[in-house]
Amino acid sequence: MSADRLARVGTPTQEASATDAQHRDDWEQLGRTDPLWAVLSDPAKRHRRWDTGEFFATGEEEVARLMRIIDRLGHPLERRTALDFGAGVGRISRALASRFESVLGVDVSRPMVEQAREHCAAQSNVTFAVAASTTLTDLPAGGFDLVYSRWVLQHLPSHARLRETLGGLARVVGRGGLLVVQVPGRIPIRNWIQPRRRAYALLRRLGVPSQLLLGQLGLSPIRMIGIGQPDARDILDAAGLIVLEVHADVIGGSSIDSFTFYATPKSR
Repeated sequence: MSADRLARVGTPTQEASATDAQHRDDWEQLGRTDPLWAVLSDPAKRHRRWDTGEFFATGEEEVARLMRIIDRLGHPLERRTALDFGAGVGRISRALASRFESVLGVDVSRPMVEQAREHCAAQSNVTFAVAASTTLTDLPAGGFDLVYSRWVLQHLPSHARLRETLGGLARVVGRGGLLVVQVPGRIPIRNWIQPRRRAYALLRRLGVPSQLLLGQLGLSPIRMIGIGQPDARDILDAAGLIVLEVHADVIGGSSIDSFTFYATPKSR
């Protein structure tokens, strides 16, 4: 696989291509302007207020919790290869590097990938790739012992992309491996409006620079979508995975329910 390429699946419609292009542009602007906040959107940390050491410490804590769950579940059976999908600036990839033989971090934002490479330069077993789309067809089926993605799928440009990506993540989990993926439940009507995102999109179309919108005006293009837990289970089941556990939580700063699935292939 090329270091900077993940292929598209099929032939997207013109409308879907435009939506995907806008999604990429939004996250590239976030990667240039306020990348750490875009990954962990604590209001108190906006406008580059994240301390880098503190930020990466959250990744170490998250992966330490993950490894305790892995030890309890007994999956993945091997700890050779890990995929961090939606890697951002490498917060989770860097922590996984001391637990797995090799780690691949993938993100749609080139500026974030470039920063991830800098932040993880000391970890020789970590590589990063810029995704050409949110599908994973250039990655080998069953190619990873661990496939990890949290706080990512909720920001995809459409429900169709979310479903495709969830299925793609399931496809690349190897035999005896483990998929760990977080998905919000259905978004309540009161959260549909997302005024800051809509204002950002409108003003961008009118030519207002993204730096002004993200900076002084405090707007954001980050969207929030979700699917029902039964739908997510159906996608995983159709991809040949069995769900071992589901952990429920609430997305910070909202009342939106979120679910993290731990699933392994039925047989491969």
